[in-house]
Amino acid sequence: QPGPDSPVYTSPVEIREDCTLKAVSYRKGEATRPYEKTFKSHKAMGRPVETLTETHPNYKFTCPDMLTDGLRGAGPYNSGDFAGWYNKPMEAVIDMGEAAYEAVTLSAFIFKYDYIFGPTYLSILTSEDGNEFTEVAREDYPVDSNYDDGNGCREYTLSFPKSSARYLKVVAGCLEALPEWHGGKGRPGFVFVDEIVVK
Repeated sequence: QPGPDSPVYTSPVEIREDCTLKAVSYRKGEATRPYEKTFKSHKAMGRPVETLTETHPNYKFTCPDMLTDGLRGAGPYNSGDFAGWYNKPMEAVIDMGEAAYEAVTLSAFIFKYDYIFGPTYLSILTSEDGNEFTEVAREDYPVDSNYDDGNGCREYTLSFPKSSARYLKVVAGCLEALPEWHGGKGRPGFVFVDEIVVK
């Protein structure tokens, strides 16, 4: 636990593996504003990431960096842990360097009362040059049939033959029209995404 004799933060802290980072500030000798974050490392943690589609302006937060920062959001969707896309897919490209990988897990947040559904599909593509991509895995997901089932954090995982391609593209489809049972039926939906975990 951090205390008055702990090292003082003066420059960015580099995190390369699983850990819990704890900090506290002091004012007039009194400890204030405790901070605690747990990082779960994976092959894309800290890797450069670029989004190819724009987030909704109200839900950008620290995107795209938040997609590979090693932090899993707990919600709610407007907490700053998740970035939101409206009426368009989430598309992100990660520079994997020379790492080999064979699975991607996408962390999403769902709250259907506010038009936020899970991805309609998840597509994984790879490229050596960052221009020409080949799809290596895809799964389509059914639309939920009521308001309450499945709200909160949900993970979607796809595996594929091991690859060392430098560039990894992840695409999560967004619901184009809310279903008939929804009060906003026919309107576009949101997809909210946090960490892209690469194994």
